[in-house]
Amino acid sequence: EVWEQLPSLHQRLDCVVGRPRKEACEEVLSIICASYGAVADCAAATAGTQEFEYAMHTALMERLESGEDGKLEEVAELIDATANAIAELFERAAAPSSPQSETERCRAWFSIFVSVSEDAARLLPVRALDRLVSDFESSLVRLRAAYLSLAYQRLAEYDAQKEVELKGDDAGKEDGKEQPKLDAKALEAKRTERQRHIMQLGLSPNAPLYLTLTSLLKQISSRLCSSLHAPLRARIVMLLEQLLAMDHKAIANNQKSRTPDYIQPEDLDSKEEAEGAFPIAAAAAAAAAAAAAEKAAAEKAAAEKAAAEK
Repeated sequence: EVWEQLPSLHQRLDCVVGRPRKEACEEVLSIICASYGAVADCAAATAGTQEFEYAMHTALMERLESGEDGKLEEVAELIDATANAIAELFERAAAPSSPQSETERCRAWFSIFVSVSEDAARLLPVRALDRLVSDFESSLVRLRAAYLSLAYQRLAEYDAQKEVELKGDDAGKEDGKEQPKLDAKALEAKRTERQRHIMQLGLSPNAPLYLTLTSLLKQISSRLCSSLHAPLRARIVMLLEQLLAMDHKAIANNQKSRTPDYIQPEDLDSKEEAEGAFPIAAAAAAAAAAAAAEKAAAEKAAAEKAAAEK
């Protein structure tokens, strides 16, 4: 078989459904890693990222195709367990003693989670999106915090390494000896290199962390067109406010701008307020109404006169 572990992975994912949140997270994490121990154990992962992704898609599609409300709830359960398991991976990889290779491993699992979640967001019936958003309100916040924790840890290690290189490893240097100052060109090169490293870690506002989470939530929001979905759209906007970097608040504001499409009776001005705000238009409307009434009265009088003559 091409994917030897796919059947066993599919069976283990079925065991995740219906379990408490913490136990479900541990089960998914045990699928990803050889054990639930230290991060180093993840180097012996029992499942490759592709095998897990295909098994996850298979488990989700079986439930989506059934159309049963209970099965649709299980889709949200599987995605929530996966999100918390990957967040746990990030949190463990953020330990100072973890190897650098764990950073790329965590990113690979993060990409798989986003891919699976976007597919579910496109295919889930609208009636089942409320449960998915409810889980995202906690799992995505945790996942973002874990992602940034790992990135900041790697940046701190990078800065510490550069500090050591700057000071030099020559033990024969006299204490208190002034170090040669860097010229402007060297300082600019150092700043550019650090900025490039920040972008690689995903700490910039245009990093995949923010763009993928925005795409995921907008995928859900774009399907909520009815006025009955206004509260759920508002919750998505508030979640975007929590997840996005400051430079990307315009995306959340763009989502807010669509809320005027849903107008309630209490949002409208009363007739008296409208006439007071536009006196010229009100006067013209009153004159038109008076002319129409006068015309109707004249027509009525003519019709009565004609009837009397007959």
